[in-house]
Order: sequence, then C-alpha cells, then structure tokens
Amino acid sequence: MRTRLLLVLPVVLAAHAGRRVPGPPPPQDAADTVALAVRRVASSVGEVRSGLDVLRRAASNEADTAVLARATSLRLACEAMSNTIAAQVPLLCRHCLEQARQQPVDAYRAYLPTLQHAGRHCAATIAELRGQGAPAPAASRLRRQAVPIGEQLVPIIATYEQRLSAVRVALGWAPPPAPPASAAPARPRG
Repeated sequence: MRTRLLLVLPVVLAAHAGRRVPGPPPPQDAADTVALAVRRVASSVGEVRSGLDVLRRAASNEADTAVLARATSLRLACEAMSNTIAAQVPLLCRHCLEQARQQPVDAYRAYLPTLQHAGRHCAATIAELRGQGAPAPAASRLRRQAVPIGEQLVPIIATYEQRLSAVRVALGWAPPPAPPASAAPARPRG
C-alpha cells in the first residue's frame, strides 16, 4: 500500500502544480487601497456592534454560560477591531486622492485612534469583569456592566459611522445626503 501511495503522489502533485489558488485581485491604485482598508475597518466595527447587541440580549435573557460566551465573543471582536485599525491605518494615504475625496478620508483616519482605544478599553474591561473566578459571579458582573459597556461604545461607533458616511460619499459608494427639508425650495400654493 505504501508503494502505491508513493507512485500516486507524484502524479497528484504534478496535476496540481500548474494550478494556483486564486486570491483576491490586487488593488489597482491608491483609491482601491483606501477602499479596501475602509471596508476592512467597517467590517470589524460591524462585528463589535453586533457583539454588543448580542451581549445585551444575553445579559437580560440567557443563562450564565451564554453570557460568558457572548462576552468573550465581544472581547475578541473588540481586540480584532483594534488590530484591524492598526493594520489598516497605514494604507489610508494622506495625499493620494484629489482634495474633495481626500478630506473625508483624512477626517476618517484622524478618528480611528479614538475607535482603536475604545476597542482596547472594551476588551480589557470585559477581560477584567470575566476574571478567572467561578462562572456565576463573572456572569453577574457582566450582566451589570453590559449596558454601561454599550453606553461607552455606542457614541464612539456612531461618530465613526458619521465619518464613514462621508467617506462612502467621497468614494462614490453612496449618494450625497439630501438637503434638509427646510432648505428645499417652497412649492407655490394654489
């Protein structure tokens, strides 16, 4: 049997030698690099927002083990967000786009350290609350702190999302915001 395997292995390797596993296409230019970095950060922020919602629900409705699991998931999402930001900030160029597109990217990049710090703080808070003790007291601490953790994160994420909206418009992913209703011209009566 070993001889048969040794005879077949070179044939299999030769058949696959010419094939390469396709990866994502490389970015075409600076705008593509910026877009990819923005998408990666936005995805990680979405994971944190989702993890926060799940923890809040678990804190009200689920057993201790579920609360601990949801808290661990949120901690990992917060750590991943911080790491993603650290990796993507260097890809957000400072002078590679035309000025109208560069300004929203600059404002976005300037806010990322605040978001990164919030992610680190969230992960550290959850790790501290979880501790190494018995599950029941840890779950109790996490239940009491689920809402305050959210109250700290949600405004920071909301500000991030405002900056992201401006970048989405600048990169052509979304239309510009509509003017306020009071700025619209009045229709003639009659």
